[in-house]
Parts: sequence; structure tokens; C-alpha cells
Amino acid sequence: MKTLKLLLITGTILAHSHLGFKVSARTPSENTPEEYLEFLYRSMDRPDVTDYPREFYEENIEKSLEARKKLPWGKIVPEREFKYFVLPVRVNNEALDSARGVFYKELYPRVKDLSMTEAALEINRWCQEKVSYKPSDSRTSTPLATMRSAIGRCGEESTFAVAAFRAMCIPARQVYTPRWAHTDDNHAWVEVWVDGEWHFLGACEPEAVLDLGWFNAPATRGMLMSTKAIGKYDGPEEVVSESATYREINVTSIYAPVDTFKVEVLDIQGNPVKAAKVAFRLYNYAEFYPLTWKVTDNEGNAQFIGGLGDLLVWASTPDGKYSGHAIAKPGKTLTIKLIETDKIGAEGEEKFDIAVPPARAIHVEVPAEKRAENERLKARGDSIRHAYEATFQPDGFMNDSRGNWQTIKDFVAKTEKSCSKAILSNISEKDRRDINMLILNEMRNFKTDTSQLAAQYILTNRIDNEHLSPFRGYFLQNFTQKEQKAFKNDPRKLVKWVDENITLDNEYNPRRLVQKPSTVHLTKKGDPRSRDIMFVALARTMNIPARLNPINGKPQYIPYSFEGKDIKKLREISAMPEENWPWEDVIFADAAAESGKTASPKGKLQLKYKPSGKTVEVPSYYIHFTISKIENGQPVLMNFDETADFQTLFGKPVTLDEGQYVITSGQRLANGNVLALNRYFTISEGKTSEVDFTVRNDDSQVQIIGNFNSENLYHDANEGVEKSILSTTGRGYYVLGVLKSAHEPSTHAINDLIAAADRLNNYDVKILLLADKISENDLARLPKNVVVGKDINNSIENEIVSNLKLSGNDKPYFIIADTFNRVVFSSNGYTIGLGATIADILQKVM
Repeated sequence: MKTLKLLLITGTILAHSHLGFKVSARTPSENTPEEYLEFLYRSMDRPDVTDYPREFYEENIEKSLEARKKLPWGKIVPEREFKYFVLPVRVNNEALDSARGVFYKELYPRVKDLSMTEAALEINRWCQEKVSYKPSDSRTSTPLATMRSAIGRCGEESTFAVAAFRAMCIPARQVYTPRWAHTDDNHAWVEVWVDGEWHFLGACEPEAVLDLGWFNAPATRGMLMSTKAIGKYDGPEEVVSESATYREINVTSIYAPVDTFKVEVLDIQGNPVKAAKVAFRLYNYAEFYPLTWKVTDNEGNAQFIGGLGDLLVWASTPDGKYSGHAIAKPGKTLTIKLIETDKIGAEGEEKFDIAVPPARAIHVEVPAEKRAENERLKARGDSIRHAYEATFQPDGFMNDSRGNWQTIKDFVAKTEKSCSKAILSNISEKDRRDINMLILNEMRNFKTDTSQLAAQYILTNRIDNEHLSPFRGYFLQNFTQKEQKAFKNDPRKLVKWVDENITLDNEYNPRRLVQKPSTVHLTKKGDPRSRDIMFVALARTMNIPARLNPINGKPQYIPYSFEGKDIKKLREISAMPEENWPWEDVIFADAAAESGKTASPKGKLQLKYKPSGKTVEVPSYYIHFTISKIENGQPVLMNFDETADFQTLFGKPVTLDEGQYVITSGQRLANGNVLALNRYFTISEGKTSEVDFTVRNDDSQVQIIGNFNSENLYHDANEGVEKSILSTTGRGYYVLGVLKSAHEPSTHAINDLIAAADRLNNYDVKILLLADKISENDLARLPKNVVVGKDINNSIENEIVSNLKLSGNDKPYFIIADTFNRVVFSSNGYTIGLGATIADILQKVM
């Protein structure tokens, strides 16, 4: 590998020795490939500079200019939109690949004779032929990996679609709402610049016209929708935030009514606080999530333009010693007086009644013939994708490898069974879909112990949610035998080496992309997360168990090596139960300086839940409550396992770093509003803190909201006859859902019902689902009290929409009603956690 020499020019990391030219501080001019290359390098995050060669960007620039020249609309795309929304390869946090050339070859024949608007619609149809929705972890697959697997979550679908639009010289950007206000989760979609204006569409979800998607109505309730433009983008949109490498643009007003949240931050004496950190936090997933951060001006003021709901604003001084928070209302000025941070929560708990933006009906006129033609083309697109998926050959660990099945099959065939099982079971499902043979072989050829400790924390290259890369061969070549032996015999020397040799760069990686472990070592520089991942990678190469703490992300290791002088101790440890493995925190100099400690004193939390009235019987982490640590004056979420139940997580005392914490709990009401509560507590070294918490409840919130005729007829799928709802449900409460096949929000709803099946099975309530088709796999996992049928001539859907004044064409529709024709709950469109919400409502009304 070439030695890279980082140059700091005009305050920005701009070049390496292999670039072959000097970078000036002037604004790049138009049209020449070298100036476009200069523009890109000026705007890159550090990992994009260090981890990809100059030739990669030169090739993409060449392909961009070719598309601009050959496509009929290329000449009308303005230079600004071309530079910022066609030229860049990066869309999200994906690894970069050569998708641009592949996509161009497939798409050019399909769109070269179309108008720009027709081309945009056709490209999205092509995207649907390649990819459909499936939820997954937060790592974003590359566009080519997404296409190979034929599935992706919304962030991957939109990354894939943006890459396709840019390949065809249509300016495109990923729009992202970090969290919805009215329901948990987030969403991403695409905006395209067509014939002089920006329009939106659902990625891989083709419609007959632009500016139409299933998320139209939910977006009207959004608090923040934004997109990122590299460098110093100078468009007309409001800038939400600015960093060394991009500007975040606020596009909320395109989708929802907005107003200004104004905040005044004062000290104890009532004086303005300059440069205070101000987090505008939205309740979602049972935490107050920071939508955006601002810094106060000389008068102590900060502001944010967002949707018409409540936010918790949390302000703190730069050193974190003073902080304060309060609920902010749109259009009003909030004054926050800071106090000593360690006195926050002195009264034990705070209650917040959170109001979300009201629901708004959105109707987009689409001629019937266009709608019908779009449905026909969607069915054709599904059949094309299904035909490709039929070529997959699932078997064992290949079951979820999808389009990567041949790689996994070849690896298994050439690898001893216990070794291949250890490797494939300790990487993620998504890894099995896009891992390459180079990385698999590196893990296979690495010799280590056969214990579970070694399999989990030495053998695998998976460390966090970074993009996998080979690193063992590199480290073994770049450390002498003497150095390796020293590290293995005394792993603390490895900690010291990393601390002394890696310089932190906190400025030039604001997206928190992960730099490859090898290039962190090569350049001797990286952001804290990349440095921590490099430490774990280097430790594993030295046969030292290492990881990032799954709860707080701190690097940890067990200070022995399977090749060191204390191997016997490590083998004794590996025979212990996993909960007894003696992980040690790595405290690098920067963390020690920040905390004033060279070690992490620990205490324990014994958490106790007290149900209140008819509230939740067994709370779930991320749904009903979360725990955050107050660090530098702001709450930082603890990432406990979202799949574990309360008893598994907190049935016995949990070890935490000493410090100040807050439990946030909440009950989301049928209209999206939240009854929230913050409960503060302290963890002290060597002590166990017993903390009680509850989830707030208000029975009065469940009320009659409309009516629906329980004698309406539907077609029963099992019996093949028309029946009344009443004859199926019997007297009492029931749940009715009207869904749409192969439809992302409907798929979400089914998955949410599956997730809550255990709870829903406890109620003697029929759940009637009306849809054209529900897969046998889903039927087997749905609650046992589910009945499936079809809506006759959309009569049930039409009555629900009319009686409850819901927006049309916004499936799925769900109601909870009784056979006295009273409706106590309704939901339409995209609603995360629907199953749990239905269970909560049933618990209150049964």
C-alpha cells in the first residue's frame, strides 16, 4: 500500500501524496475533471479521503460527465445542482462502490428518449424491479450489494435510488426524518431535481406521478426533514447545521407546517450564556432524541425551525458543568436558566405531556388510467424481482445470504465445518449478504482458540456496525515480531501504543463514517470511533479478546492473549459463563482528560418496575422506557439489547459506570401524544442503586372517537364465503385492519403484530386482517386470534375513511371497535409499534 501523507491546507484535509496535484484554496471553476476532483476532495470526510484511491473518484467523474453529455436533460442541469447532487458518490454512510457505471449501462437505453419527468418515474420503476423493503440493522449496504440481495431498509432503498438517479444525471438527494413525532422510528426517501424544481418520491416505490408517496400524510406531522449537501452548498434552503464537510438543509416546510422554536439560555445570575450547546429533543423510542444541535450566540439565543409539536430543549455549557431543560412550544420563546448539572433531577422525577403535530389529510389527484397503469407496471416489476430471487439457493447459513449465496457456499465447501459455523454465526445477517471471500478467508486462516470467547471476540472481523474490511494481514506485516510478542505478553502495552501513536481528528468526519483500521494505522490519525475500532481490530490480530461495550460503546479487552505468557489464565476465563468474563475498559488519554479518571469506577442498578393502574404490565426497552447517562451536561442513551425482555435485562442488578442517569418512560396515546416521565438516579462506585420507575397512565385518554358498522360484510379467506364482521368476532371488542399487499407500511404493520403476538394472544379478541394476500410465513407467526379475509369492493375501507375522517389511499387502516359500533382507536398509514399500541389499548378497555 502506498504511503499516504496527509496535508492540512486552508484548514481542511485535502490531499494525499498520490493525488498528483496541489490543491488551491480557491473555489473550483466549472467543467474540467481535475477541478471537479479538487471540489470533491475539498468536501470529503476523512474516511473517503483515506480509504479510496484517486482513480476511483476520477472514474466516477468521467462517468458523470459522460451522462451529462449524452442525456437530453444534461445541458439544463445547473452547475450547482450537478456539483452537489450528481457528482458526489456518497449518499449516506454506505461503503462506496462502482454502481454508477453499472447503473448507467442498464438505465441509459430505458430513459434516453424520455422527458426528464418520465425518466425520473421510469428510474424509480427500475429500482422497484431490483429492490423491495425489508428492515435490518443500521449499517447501509452499498448500492450494488443492495441490488444483489434485492432487499433493503428505507435508508438503503433511498441510497440505492439516489445512486441510480445520479448515474443518469438527474440531481438527487436523500431526505431523512431522524424520528417521526407521532410514532416511533424514522424514514428516508428521495428528492429529485426535474425541469427546474425539486420533487419527492418513495424510493423503489413507484407512483404514477411525482410528489406522491405513502408517507405524504405522516410527513405533515413531521418535526424535521432534512438532507445533506457536501461542502459549502449555497442553495436557497435554510441550513440546519454546518460542519467541515457538509451542510444539512432543512426541507421540513415542503412537507409540513412549521414555526420557529426560540430559546434563550441564561446562567444562574440571569446573564446570557454564549456558546451553550442546545439540543432540540423529540420523544421517540422512549427517549428524548436530539433532532438537531445549535450553539447560542453572544446574547444566549438559539433557534430552530420545525414542525408544530413539542420538543424538550436541553442546554448545557461547553464544559458540561451547568445545564437545564424545558418543554418548548413552536412559535414561542423559551427561557432556560442553567444550574449545576449534578443538581439536575434533584426532585427525583419530571412529568411531561408531549403534544405532537395534528394529523392532516393529504389528497393527490391521479387520473384513474394513470393509477391503473402504474399498478400494472408495479406488478410487472415485482415479477421481475421475484424471478431473480428464485435463483437464490438458500441452505443453512446460506438461507439469508440471498444474492451472495455462491460466496457463502464456496466458503463453506472449503472450510472445516466448526470453523465456518463459528465465523458465519458471529457476523450479522446483512454481513452474510454482502461479505466477500477476501474477508472470509482472512478469518478462516487466522489461528486462535476454539472457545466461544475466541469465536466471538477474536475470530470475527465484525466489531461495530462498520463496513467489514481485511486488517489482520496488514497489522501482522506492519508490526515487528518483537512488537507483536510484547503486545501478546502484556496487552496494556498495546493500549499504550495506540494512545501514543494515533492522533484524534474530531473535525473532518462529522458523519461519523468509520475509517478502515488499516488506514487509521497508516495515517496515524482518525476520529475517536475509528480509533476505538482500530484498537479492537489490532487486539484481535494479537489474539487478545476485545470488543466495543454493547451498552455504552467503550472499547474493552481482556488483558491476556491466547499466544501470550498468560494463556492459561485466558483459557480459565473462557471456560467461565459469559457474564463473568472480566472485561476491562480502555481509557485513552482523551477520555481520561475529559472525565478526570484513568479507570471507570462501576456500580450497579437494581431496576424495579411498578405498574400504574391499567398501564403496561411488562415494559419493553425502546418502547416504554430507556436509560441515559448524563455526560458533559447532556443525556447519552445506553444501548441495551432491544430484543431482550425486561426480566432478562433487569431481572438482576446491572453493572454501569458511576455517574448521573435518567430513566425516560412514556405512554403514547392513540392520537400520537405522549405521557412522558424522567426519573433521575445516581450510580456510585461499589454500590447498588435501587430505582423504581413507572409508565404514566391516563384511562381518560381512551375514548369513543367514531363509529363503524360491525355488520359489514367481508369475504372470509378460510371459508370462501361472505360473512359479517360480527359473526366472526362475536360480541365485544375486535381489531380490524385493512392492508395492501407488497406495501411497506402494511408490511410494517404485519411485522409489528408478529412482534407483539405473545401479548395479543392473551386477549380473547379477534384480529380481522383484510388484504389481497398475506404470506404463509407471516400467517404462521401472527397472533393465533387472527382471521384473514378480503374487503368487498373496498366498502369497509371507504366506511372507515368516511366515518373517522381519515385520508384516503393511506393504508393500512386499523381500528379497535366493539360490536356496539363504537370505535376507540384508529390508525392509518405508517405507524411503528402498532402491535404494542393495540395491546396497550386492549389492556385498557378489556
